[in-house]
Amino acid sequence: MTGYRTREVADLVGMSPPQVRAYARTGLLRPSRGPRPAYYFTFHDLVLLRTAKRLEDARVPARRVRRVLHALAEQLPEGRSLTEVTITAEAAAIVVHDRGRTWNPESGQLFLAFADPAVATGDPVALVSRSAAAPEGATAEGFFQMGRQLEACAPAEAREAYGKALELDPEHADTHVNLGRLDQDKRYYQRALDHYAAALAADPAHAIARFNIASVMEHLERFDEAIASYREALDLDASLADAHYRVAILYEHQGRELEALHHLKRYRSLLKRQ
Repeated sequence: MTGYRTREVADLVGMSPPQVRAYARTGLLRPSRGPRPAYYFTFHDLVLLRTAKRLEDARVPARRVRRVLHALAEQLPEGRSLTEVTITAEAAAIVVHDRGRTWNPESGQLFLAFADPAVATGDPVALVSRSAAAPEGATAEGFFQMGRQLEACAPAEAREAYGKALELDPEHADTHVNLGRLDQDKRYYQRALDHYAAALAADPAHAIARFNIASVMEHLERFDEAIASYREALDLDASLADAHYRVAILYEHQGRELEALHHLKRYRSLLKRQ
């Protein structure tokens, strides 16, 4: 029997064994059953439980987390997995990000860009759209921070803010990284890679740019290149828990179990420090 036992899964994702077993009984996971009977979990289960743990850490009750994940499983198109989308808790809402779409899985409501009346309220969207030229005293960092605030609710305006940041500073590495991520979400992979390359040209030690390049390589199924880029990201910042996690998954798929275990242990160690 292969897979990860309940105690191992609990240690890796930061849950108690009873919590793991409770999720297993919901039907969301895909564990096999061994003797006694014991659960044996897959990497897919680990990814999904990790998402659930993050939501619980954001003070979302476990019962609500399970309800949301069940609802989301029904909303996704056939062939799409819960592990392929990004799920976050934002204020009182749970928000799903997938391929350029953002919605509330509990209500099914899409998050749309702000309308023109925002101009009268001093909303950041209005500040971006009001003029084609940057206002006097504006900075690239200021527009970058504005773009960050707009991404979840108004991605088009976020892009505009990032564009203005680059007009003021074409070498603003963080802006290139965020624009690359927006392009990556829409599966414009070459455009994303161009932005990540620009970020690294401006800041060769930008670990997140390396990490995101690895993520694109994964989507393109260029797995050896993905592993190399994740490792380069870890050379720059060994505390990137997600990089250890993704490398472990890739090594596991290649049958390199010792390397996978090494990175899973590093991932678990980093989680305990957080």
